[in-house]
Amino acid sequence: MKKDTKYNILTMFVVFLFTLVWFSQNTHLVLNTETQNDTHSPSVLINNVVFLVDIVDTDAKRQKGLSGRDFLEAGRGMLFVFEESSRVGIWMKDMLFPIDIIWFDENLRIVGIKENALPESYPEVFFPEQDAQYVLEVSAGEVQKNKIQISDIMKIQL
Repeated sequence: MKKDTKYNILTMFVVFLFTLVWFSQNTHLVLNTETQNDTHSPSVLINNVVFLVDIVDTDAKRQKGLSGRDFLEAGRGMLFVFEESSRVGIWMKDMLFPIDIIWFDENLRIVGIKENALPESYPEVFFPEQDAQYVLEVSAGEVQKNKIQISDIMKIQL
């Protein structure tokens, strides 16, 4: 009987180890898959800097924007897409953190920048100097850190 007990304990231990190894490998695969999907998210490229973006292309999404979020992760942004160029105004309604706002014309050239727009600036509305068709919101400080300036070109990668 001792032999059977040892065999059963050894079998259970092997099954336990196999399950543990299998679980840890599959968890790793899930994490890799999530990371892979992240790199396939829409992104914009400015001065060789990539921002993963949420595309905002409806009136309801545009009105909400980043409102109510606690923060915006580094390397992330929100890209507002409009049907046609105009003097697109951006406000800080219900915002909880400062952002940099970058306006682009229909040729994806930067035509306006507002650095460090503060939540307490609401109800002020920020406008570009020229008509814009796209607006990128990123964490405050990204414009300065990445030397983004008027006339730089944005590339959109969907």
